[in-house]
Amino acid sequence: MGAVNLVGIGTSAAWSSAAEHEGVTEELGEELWSLIIESEVGWYVILTQDCDVIRSPDVEPTLVVCPLRYVPNKIWQALRSGPRSPREFPFPNNRGLPEKEGHKSVADLRFITSVDKTAIAHRSVKIRRPLSASQRATFSNWVGQRYARTPHPDSLEHDVLPKVAGLIRKLATKPNPESDPNPEVRLVAASESWYLGGNEKRVVFHTMISEASARRAGLWDEAESDFQDETLKAAQKKLLGKMRASLDSGSGYQMELKVGTLHGVSAADLLEWDEWIVEDPIDPLAE
Repeated sequence: MGAVNLVGIGTSAAWSSAAEHEGVTEELGEELWSLIIESEVGWYVILTQDCDVIRSPDVEPTLVVCPLRYVPNKIWQALRSGPRSPREFPFPNNRGLPEKEGHKSVADLRFITSVDKTAIAHRSVKIRRPLSASQRATFSNWVGQRYARTPHPDSLEHDVLPKVAGLIRKLATKPNPESDPNPEVRLVAASESWYLGGNEKRVVFHTMISEASARRAGLWDEAESDFQDETLKAAQKKLLGKMRASLDSGSGYQMELKVGTLHGVSAADLLEWDEWIVEDPIDPLAE
């Protein structure tokens, strides 16, 4: 369904990147230009809220969409288990979307556009619903956070958050985490979301896990039908030690790590915490 259309004037990083990919040699002058970016996956994500999707075209004539694109499996897993990116959201695999060996798809919010709503009724347009109800809620919240995410002090964004994020995202890409002898690897693999609390000099990281994610990561005691508490405590301690070690010596920051479930968190806590969204780098595995 459609494609993302960009317009601009003069030189453009978006134009240069797309031209190189398509083998175009034409250089931009000072004229107004238009660039069409198509999804390499062939699918686009509807961002428009459900009520506006079904509302009359006389009131809401368009749908807002963004493209799906492929990223290597390691980057997808880093986005899945680590702090969120404000730009890329990992979509589930094997849900009726095209597959590419060694890659998975992400929604890319850096390129959005509007399409005529009546286009979805055309016989050539296919519709997929790859997200579960809970995944849709998470995705909707993520889209909103793109524009409403909480800014943090520059020193925190420079000295703490990207360094800890780099550590966690690298742990998230370890192969076969469920059998890894290091419990902190399994804890990161079980993490479904990350939040920040505290203040500028005392940073509290909250990671949320679930029964399902703990099972996948080898942190669930089937006999007791409960989390492996002792392993989780060891994982929490080791991960916090590595997080602290990732900072520069004498940085002056205090750091805490807490592990919980969304079912065990109060609404007051969630209102007080900020979802952890890493601003930079764009590549979650870049140094």
